[in-house]
Amino acid sequence: MKDKDIAVANYVDTIPYKLWVYYVFSYPRYSYDTNNITESVNFQLADIRKLLPLQMMDEIYTWIMQKVYERHHRNQCSTEIADVPLSKFKDRLANSQRYRVVQSRNRVYQVQIPDSRTKCIVNLKEQTCECTWFEEYSSLCTHAIAACRFEAEDLYKLFDKRYSTSVYRDTYSYFVQPISIENLQSQDGILPPVFKKQRGRPATKQIRKGAWKQKETKCSKYSRTGYNI
Repeated sequence: MKDKDIAVANYVDTIPYKLWVYYVFSYPRYSYDTNNITESVNFQLADIRKLLPLQMMDEIYTWIMQKVYERHHRNQCSTEIADVPLSKFKDRLANSQRYRVVQSRNRVYQVQIPDSRTKCIVNLKEQTCECTWFEEYSSLCTHAIAACRFEAEDLYKLFDKRYSTSVYRDTYSYFVQPISIENLQSQDGILPPVFKKQRGRPATKQIRKGAWKQKETKCSKYSRTGYNI
């Protein structure tokens, strides 16, 4: 950056690293990246952003109002954990069943993945794991789930309260009040943004993390997974 523009580099250096540098983030990100959220919003507003500015803002406001109401009243499968983190947790729970757990000392375990022989140290008391996902997501990683099952500990107790269904409800408990733009007029000369058509077929749907999964290798002779014949 300094080679391109020293002024830009000096400006970036004035911004505290904890606001934009991953390794010094002071709080977990719960697996969300700002860029991913932006892409999701842009996809929803693909047709709206072609309108005049005033109409565009009104449509965005209406869309947000509708989303807040829908999510507040959306049924959740569990009274403890909200649907999205619960779904991801169930996937990790299924994978953890084949892990080998060896206890080291009180609430400290060595968890081994049979296929790769990789080992991770899990500390349930401090809620840490060598894979760093336990701390990053503030919920149980696959290795921690295996350790909890070994100790017969309640898995839901180690979830951060922000994943709870009650917090999910509270997040959408402040409804957006409807407004009217009937008495407002658009400024003359302000037109919708011009979008230049890109080459190739445009993407119409965001490819989410984990959407592309390789088919698991399976032995045709013994019907075991993790290797072929």
